[in-house]
This record gives sequence, C-alpha cells and structure tokens, in this order.
Amino acid sequence: MTELEEALASLQAENDRLVAENFALKESSDTLIEENDRLRECLEMPMLDVAGGKSSDVKSEPAVLNTPLPRESTRTEFHLPTFCVTFLTLLR
Repeated sequence: MTELEEALASLQAENDRLVAENFALKESSDTLIEENDRLRECLEMPMLDVAGGKSSDVKSEPAVLNTPLPRESTRTEFHLPTFCVTFLTLLR
C-alpha cells in the first residue's frame, strides 16, 4: 500500500508543478499578446482578435517581423578590437 501512496504523492506533486507551469505560461502568453498589440499600434497595423480569430485584412505574421533588423556590423565592430587584443596578448 505504501508504494501506491508514494506513487500517488509523486503524481500529485507532478500535477501541482504542471498546474503552476501552465499558469505561468498563460500569464506569459497574455503578456506577449499585449506586447504584440502595442507593437502593432506603433507600426499602425490592425490588431488581431485573439478570441474570435483573425480579422480579414491582417497577415498572420507577428508585428516584430515587419520591423527593420539591427545592423550586424555593430556586433562585428565590437568583436574585432577584442579579438585583436586577445590575439596580441597570446603572442607574448
């Protein structure tokens, strides 16, 4: 009987963990929906009706995909001097 009680306790603990994780994911999802709506407003795009489906003139891609990407050269400009200093330090 103790094996069954241990299995039940284990399953209950797993269920409690999953309920808490589900709640956290729901909150995160709600936050992302609100953020996406704010981004769409900034880009002057129509918003999605999450509960009732998509409006007819809205594309299914997120608003973030419509924003310009940052320049890649900024990262390269930062890493090049660091690489040079590291290389010169190793030559000593």
